[in-house]
Amino acid sequence: MTGRGRRGALALCAALAALAAAFACAAPARADAPPPISISIDDGLTASDSGTALPPVVFGTGESIGAADAAILRLAIALAHSEGVAVADDPTFLLGILLNNGEPVSTADVVKLLLGIQLPDGEAVSGQDAVSLLLGLRLSNGEAVSVADAASLLLGIRQTTTEAVGVGDEVAVRALPAPPGPPSSVVAAAGDGSAAVSWLPPVKEGGAAISGYTVTPHDVTAGSDGRPVDAVGTSASVTGLTNGDSYTFTVTASSSIGRGQPSAPSAPVTPQAGSAPPVATAGTVPSGGTVTGGDGGSSAAPLGAAVTTPTGGTVTIVTAPAGGSPPGGYAFAGQQVEISAPPASAGAPLSLTFTIDGSVLGTASPSHLQVFRDGVLVADCADSSGKANPDPCVASRTPTPDGGVTITVLSSHASSWSFGFATPPVVSAGGPYTADEGASLTLHGSATSAAGLAMTFSWDLGGGATATGASPAIVAGDGPATQTVTLTVCEANGPCASDTTTIAIANVPPTATLTVPATAPEGSSPTVAITGATDASAADVAAGLHYAIVCDGSSLEGVTYASASATPTTTCPAVDDSSDIVVRARVIDKDGGFVELTKTIDVTNVAPTVTITAPAPGAVVFVGSPVSLAVSFTDPGVRDTHTASFAVSGATVPAAVTESEGSGTTAATWTPAAAGIDTLTASVTDNGGATGTASQSLIVADPLGFTTGLGRVGTLRTGVSFAFGARYPRGSATPTGTVLLDGRGVVFHATSLSWLVVSDGTATLQGAGVANGAGGWSFRLTAVDERRNLFAIRIWKTSTGAVLLDTGAPQPLTGGDLSVRP
Repeated sequence: MTGRGRRGALALCAALAALAAAFACAAPARADAPPPISISIDDGLTASDSGTALPPVVFGTGESIGAADAAILRLAIALAHSEGVAVADDPTFLLGILLNNGEPVSTADVVKLLLGIQLPDGEAVSGQDAVSLLLGLRLSNGEAVSVADAASLLLGIRQTTTEAVGVGDEVAVRALPAPPGPPSSVVAAAGDGSAAVSWLPPVKEGGAAISGYTVTPHDVTAGSDGRPVDAVGTSASVTGLTNGDSYTFTVTASSSIGRGQPSAPSAPVTPQAGSAPPVATAGTVPSGGTVTGGDGGSSAAPLGAAVTTPTGGTVTIVTAPAGGSPPGGYAFAGQQVEISAPPASAGAPLSLTFTIDGSVLGTASPSHLQVFRDGVLVADCADSSGKANPDPCVASRTPTPDGGVTITVLSSHASSWSFGFATPPVVSAGGPYTADEGASLTLHGSATSAAGLAMTFSWDLGGGATATGASPAIVAGDGPATQTVTLTVCEANGPCASDTTTIAIANVPPTATLTVPATAPEGSSPTVAITGATDASAADVAAGLHYAIVCDGSSLEGVTYASASATPTTTCPAVDDSSDIVVRARVIDKDGGFVELTKTIDVTNVAPTVTITAPAPGAVVFVGSPVSLAVSFTDPGVRDTHTASFAVSGATVPAAVTESEGSGTTAATWTPAAAGIDTLTASVTDNGGATGTASQSLIVADPLGFTTGLGRVGTLRTGVSFAFGARYPRGSATPTGTVLLDGRGVVFHATSLSWLVVSDGTATLQGAGVANGAGGWSFRLTAVDERRNLFAIRIWKTSTGAVLLDTGAPQPLTGGDLSVRP
């Protein structure tokens, strides 16, 4: 066994002997029994303390100590003795304790004492847990209880009160007298050759009440300590400091037992000449209480602060002019505040309320004022749960009526708090730029945020036009002009800055299409148009484009916007096919920019239009009698000359022409030699080779011809029965005769005859009549001489041409006979 183990074993034996004797005597309380006591484990015990005897222990209920009662001692333990006991030293750990049945505990019974008890880690005590009954507890220094510590956890138990211990009561832990621990949360605020320092009392006072504190300044610049300053409360003013030097401060607490360890140093502060003296406020409040400090409400003292602590305790608030070095890209403003308060937690944080006068904000938005703890930027809270998430975080910013702002910060720890703004970004709008009017142009802006903040880019392009982004693509305005553009860059929750540049914009001529027909007939006036006319400048389009058009190809030099027309169309006369039309056009914008267009129209020849004026349509002429032939004609080619002729019965009859400027007449005489239904065609040809014609039917009759017939075509049921006879009376141009017909649902008789033509054994007779009792019908009858005996008839409505009866081509007779004579 090691020396340490032996010393622990000896101490254990002494303690266990007293404990065993006390437990062996434990019984229901009697009137003469010593008063019940409570017990505790001392903090900081040494090996020499472990032999202290224990007086008799009973519970307030008078019950005997049973196996389950051992947990009461275990739950009360906070620290272990510095001397450990090895497992081998522990076979009689609880020997001498009486069980509920009055039997003493033997070595074999040790295991049974704690069976069924839950260890701190939640496991049940088993037979193998006798030596490690206290495993799972943690010592006050954070270390876990080991097997070797198990026996030494009961060393040094002392009587502390005369109160009884009730079943299930935890036992108070009390430390031996010791000096105070170190103060915490030391903060300082600099003034003119001075500093205000505040702190929180030590967590552990030791064995006696704190009687005072000592503040020691350390000149970081000179590397030396200054004169200590004594204080009774938790704040002090330290004077005699060197302006311009950086200082930190430590604080020690004292009691009747002695001086404790020094605190951690404060954050450095630098006194400055002319600085207003810090304003210190201290107060002790209960849980949920608030301490208010700082002046606030003026430009000289623009900061007020209030601290609400969830745990209660002493709070110190010291306001002073802003000092120290802000993070890159930021500048401190107004005042700073040093706060000391009992530590809280992120889940139940301190609530720090800062009220900043409007003189600090000026024209800045409240959202631009940032909060810094120990020179580090504080982010906004992630939610409204009232927790410090992240820790610390800004919970709200509320504008005040005087143009200031109230900022609430949630933090688990108080410290040094400053306020400031991000420095403006450095902005470049790029340029100067050049562009054609209406052309796309990409601007190239840039900016640098020293604070590393996100930035937004906005462009003022003039005339109410705007753009966003560092490099927007814009459309250049109207030219020629110089356009001024301004780039403004704003940091997120920070200031804005601007830069201006120019765009030199050149005028661009319009664009358009000259639309003309490829060809135009002579005598026409084709329309020519300027289509799709536009300009790259919206201003030029809005002002209206002007147009100039000529049809003779002449120059447009000298035509201006003012002298041109707002009409983009005109007509060009196509006089004759001997010359084309050369169209020249110009489109002009309001700034004098223009585009000139040229196209040619091919003028084509047009045939004359011919009308037969004699004989009249439907006229009947006779064999051997001269017939006058005549036409009139017009030609759009006013410079054309013409020739004319007639074609009839296979013969060509030349005609004389009388004309002027493309129009005229022709005349000729022709004598028919044979009867028949013929076509008369008149032709007029111009000097360009184009011919115009006109035709009409010509009835040539022989006054000596006649025809008769009686019979039937087809069957009795489906055929047609007829009877007819016709001839020209002497000296008459109109035939006379009769036509009767019955069949196929039609009963017809002629009421008048128009003409009769007999030629080559075929007679053709045309006239009008009544069908089925109604007039208004025309007919044409064809009869082929008796050698062939063929017959056909067609009857139609005179006004509409609707056919009532048509037997088709001449058919053989199925009965009867007919005769045709020239």
